[in-house]
Amino acid sequence: MPGPTLSIQLNTLRSLDGFEAQLDAAGRAGFPAVELLEDHIVDARPVRANLDVRGLAAPSVHVSLSALRHRPGEIVAGARMCGATYLVVSAPPYAGEGMAQQGWRALGRELGGLAARLIDAGLTLCYRNHDWELAALPDGSLPLDLVLTESAEGGLFWQADMARLALAGATPLDWLRRYPGRLASVHVKDLAPDGDGGLGGGGLGDGWADIGQGVLDWPDLWVRCIDAGATLMVADQEAPADPAGYARRSYLAMERLQTVGA
Repeated sequence: MPGPTLSIQLNTLRSLDGFEAQLDAAGRAGFPAVELLEDHIVDARPVRANLDVRGLAAPSVHVSLSALRHRPGEIVAGARMCGATYLVVSAPPYAGEGMAQQGWRALGRELGGLAARLIDAGLTLCYRNHDWELAALPDGSLPLDLVLTESAEGGLFWQADMARLALAGATPLDWLRRYPGRLASVHVKDLAPDGDGGLGGGGLGDGWADIGQGVLDWPDLWVRCIDAGATLMVADQEAPADPAGYARRSYLAMERLQTVGA
């Protein structure tokens, strides 16, 4: 049985000089796929041509909730032109600042409704977590719980950022068990250990570590993510100092994890 597709988020490579240089770095690193951003699918035909000439796939695209609200036809057409299967909402408006429980519940219901409509277009809608969705609201509820619970009926899936779950003090495996059948893809990243930049300060990529070199048990997590249904594993780091080098090291690390988990 084939393993998940290995991909890299192009936002990780954004400091390189232009879109084509980012694709070249991903391809040279060994990745067969990339995760696009919303801007890439606004004029999708040349993007698809650039992917094709390099033999790269683009199974996922990060999009804004605003675009899905106001330009759904354009987003669907661009995603399909690029061969995407997954649309990923990476953050609510204003990053959820000040949202109360009813706001998070409403967001979940809206995303569920959007997910149900996108199924007819052959697209799966996902929500990607951060660490701040695990900050308890005054009543003790967690925003990520509210989003995933309220959206279940519509068929919203989840793109899990494992390092950000850990950054919030959660146990990633607990969250995999919490929502069985909802995991579509994973952002694969690692946190620098204490004393090596700390969480959020001065380590590799400002508190982040190379995959498998930080505090997360990625050999175990990899297997658990696949068992939970992930078909797409996406390398991601906030701002690596050497993005091309990070891409190379990430692919090698993910390839090893893929072999161990086979």
